[in-house]
Amino acid sequence: MDADEQIVTQQIGLPQTSTTGGAQANAGTDTREWLVPDGTREIAAGDWPAFCEWFTANFRGISTSLERHEVGNGQMVDCLDRPLLGLRMRVLENAVPALSVAVAGKPRNTVLDLTGPRQVTIHANSAGWPTRLAVSYEDGELIGHFTGELDPSTAATGNSWGE
Repeated sequence: MDADEQIVTQQIGLPQTSTTGGAQANAGTDTREWLVPDGTREIAAGDWPAFCEWFTANFRGISTSLERHEVGNGQMVDCLDRPLLGLRMRVLENAVPALSVAVAGKPRNTVLDLTGPRQVTIHANSAGWPTRLAVSYEDGELIGHFTGELDPSTAATGNSWGE
């Protein structure tokens, strides 16, 4: 982990782990809790902190592209195919809630603080892997596209063939 990544990790309170090795789901966590195969799930506001922690633990390092659609500013692309560092719900100094999204980058990492989040929706493909995260917030909507390869062996359940 380089110095810039450590600073971002400390600023938004993300676990200090390496992004090398790609994004793999944690074998001890059931990804089906939040991800509906070939579907969409709106995450309840009270679950946002737990969802952010779970998503970061399970998909840190996944290749991520971020785009924002904001009233008055149009569409902006913040990054293309960068490793996800994490998600975090927090309260800013002015008592406004914010969902922070951090991605690794060179020469520096990108951290977006989305103030006043209103809705968080996760989309999954038919295998149950995340493909898109949509966060509606005070000024618009952030869409995170997940394009990285994931280890399919972690998706197996007790009902899967061959187990």
